[in-house]
Amino acid sequence: MLAGMAATATPRPRRPRRAAEQPVTDSQAVSALRARAAEYNLTLPVDAPVVDLYARLSHNPDGDLETIETQLEDALQTAMRNAWGVAEFHIDNSLSAWNPQVRRPGWEALLVRLQSGACDGVVGYHFDRLMRRPQDLGRLLDIVRQRELKFATAHGSRHDLSDTNDQFIAWMEVAHAQRSSDDTSRRIQRKFRHMRESGVVRGGPRWFGFPGADRTAPKTTGGAPRPAVPAEQAERERAAIRDACKDVVNRTATLAEVAKRWNKDGLATATGGTWDGVNVRQVLVLQG
Repeated sequence: MLAGMAATATPRPRRPRRAAEQPVTDSQAVSALRARAAEYNLTLPVDAPVVDLYARLSHNPDGDLETIETQLEDALQTAMRNAWGVAEFHIDNSLSAWNPQVRRPGWEALLVRLQSGACDGVVGYHFDRLMRRPQDLGRLLDIVRQRELKFATAHGSRHDLSDTNDQFIAWMEVAHAQRSSDDTSRRIQRKFRHMRESGVVRGGPRWFGFPGADRTAPKTTGGAPRPAVPAEQAERERAAIRDACKDVVNRTATLAEVAKRWNKDGLATATGGTWDGVNVRQVLVLQG
């Protein structure tokens, strides 16, 4: 009977690729740029090429780097120097062009418009703002092989994507950008692994086996911080984790048996809950 149920079970839906929520309204600066582009379009002949603008910022919490607004402003000036009309603004704010798990709605919408002929090309701030993966360059070049596209960036090398020599240079630039992101990711992961191994807390609530504020203590009405977990308790938790890792690796205990042992020994989760195989696994994976 169980076999029959498994055969007829509905497949579990795949988790959608992550995409940051797009802003509902433009900032005042972006709205002003849209108005400026619309006014500029009125000065062009009716047969002038029309391009879309693209801007992307992967992570800029403090505003020290170039902003979406400055990227669009420079891209608009580039379009005006080429006497191209400007249609749509495509913005991917706080989205990575390197992570394959991230879907960029602005980039995808741009490709659709380029493919359909709704616009004649694209202007961006810099080549690496548009793409950092060879796969994305390949998708763009597939469109270039079907129809002529206007392409320009406000900064960096100029590319005529219809020219095979420029295509070669573009492949190298994208490969370099991907390698740079790969190297950055490796260094960050290594840093975090060292912090975990050293017991360094990098923010957020306390995890089992780490020092920090006691999440089981009641919150105070005055906003005072919760008391810290005693060092002896954190060390006892780390010893339990070490023993559990050895047992699981040597197959002398299952996750469920580790959970039963921790509950029996009076060890609680960081929030004061009880253990089961699922949250034991989460703790052991965190230590890896």
